[in-house]
Amino acid sequence: MPLSSSDCGEATSRCSTSDAGLGFSRFMLLDLLHYFREEEQSRILASAAATANTVIIRDAIRDGSLRYRLTYLQEVFSRVIRWLRADRLHFLMRDDVIRPFGGFQVEILPLFGRTPFNNYLFVFRRSTDGMTKE
Repeated sequence: MPLSSSDCGEATSRCSTSDAGLGFSRFMLLDLLHYFREEEQSRILASAAATANTVIIRDAIRDGSLRYRLTYLQEVFSRVIRWLRADRLHFLMRDDVIRPFGGFQVEILPLFGRTPFNNYLFVFRRSTDGMTKE
């Protein structure tokens, strides 16, 4: 079931989901996915996979690494000092992000560089194998 813009709550203005479910060709979600509940994350990813040709997601993943733990601590600290007003944190595992995008070409790039954080860029492009242009 495609998302409506109201399904994205306050994040709508900060992510390109304002036209979710309306047949958009690109979907971008940057550093926001972990603020949604697990079931909302699943719905967002499934909707993007069902309707978009290109999906770009930047987020940290839960992998138990030191980088993940430091990312999580930074998010908790930001909430404690009220710099972030997020109600929840739920970082997905790498496979959870990839799962809805069967049939897509997948590119995953680590973005942490020299920082201690566990950020990755996921780029999903709908495969055109077996499709013909008319």
